[in-house]
Amino acid sequence: MREIYSGTWPFAITTLFFLLFLAKFLRSKNKNAAKTSYKLPPGRRGWPLIGDSFSWYNAVASSHPPRFVEEQVKRFGKIFSCSLFGKWAVVSADPIFNRFVMQNEGKLFKSSYPKSFRDLVGKNGVITVQGEQQRKLHGIASNMMRLEKLKFHFLEDIQRVMTQTLGSFQDNQVAIHLMVNQLLGVTSESEINEMAQLFSDFVDGCLSVPINLPGCPYHTAMTVRQIYID
Repeated sequence: MREIYSGTWPFAITTLFFLLFLAKFLRSKNKNAAKTSYKLPPGRRGWPLIGDSFSWYNAVASSHPPRFVEEQVKRFGKIFSCSLFGKWAVVSADPIFNRFVMQNEGKLFKSSYPKSFRDLVGKNGVITVQGEQQRKLHGIASNMMRLEKLKFHFLEDIQRVMTQTLGSFQDNQVAIHLMVNQLLGVTSESEINEMAQLFSDFVDGCLSVPINLPGCPYHTAMTVRQIYID
């Protein structure tokens, strides 16, 4: 019996020291995390995990998409925090602060988007890229809208498209007609209507929960994305 105890004591002492060291390490780690934690702007926390995702999506899918932001601005100010898709987000409705963020993109700030948006737009999309690559793509997009091109091409297309779509103006088809015409060169009414429906399904998927099952907006949008690629 004495031999058993003599063999057990060193193991017990070693285990005790290990537990004390582990407790001290975890306590120190928690203190450091508390010191480096950053204070978020005011905002509500919503439901656990779900957060404000449902409220935000209901507003986006409604006839007045800015409703969610407007309600939060009234309660918390132009810069507020909320929980979307399981992650904390800081939302700004302040033009001056937004300009500061855009000017320092890739330096002080880094864009982040929900998984559904990243999957559908792609890692090399003009919205999702970072730093120098983003500036190059923005330059290409800006070049398409130069005054010379607007004067000789875009304005002529606006006149023609407006004439074609005045009959369906109540359905808000003018903007989508112009976009499809300028980006894809499509002028046929049937083709434009088809592209408009595909675009609508794609946007719905970008603003949905990433569930890739038939009948879900995300799955439909992924199908549309493949159609565009092909």
